[in-house]
Amino acid sequence: MKFQLCNFRGVMAALSLVAACGVAHAQATPPEAPSTAPLPAPAPPMSGTEFSEPPISDSFAELDRDKDGAVTPSEAERNVQVAMLFQRLDESRDGRLDLAEYAQLRSPLRH
Repeated sequence: MKFQLCNFRGVMAALSLVAACGVAHAQATPPEAPSTAPLPAPAPPMSGTEFSEPPISDSFAELDRDKDGAVTPSEAERNVQVAMLFQRLDESRDGRLDLAEYAQLRSPLRH
C-alpha cells in the first residue's frame, strides 16, 4: 500500500507542476497588441449588370440564322425554351417571332 500511495503522490505532484507551468506560461505571454493596419476598403456596390443576361437582341440575332428579322420554328429549335413557347409567343400568329414577341421571354408575366 505504501508503494501505491507514494505513486499517487508522485502523479499528483507531477500534475500540479504541469498545471503551475501552464498558468505561469499563460501569465508570462504578453497580450497581442491590436492591429493598427487599416481595414481594406469596402467593395463598390454592384450595379446589377455583372450577372445579368445578355441583351435580348443578341440572343435573338443568334437564333435568326438567315438575318431576316424574325425567328421561324426551325430556327427556334436551337433553343428549347423558345421552341416550347413558340406558339404562345407568336401573338401575330404569322408563324414567325419578331423581336418584340421574342422579348416576352424575359417578361415576368407570360400569358
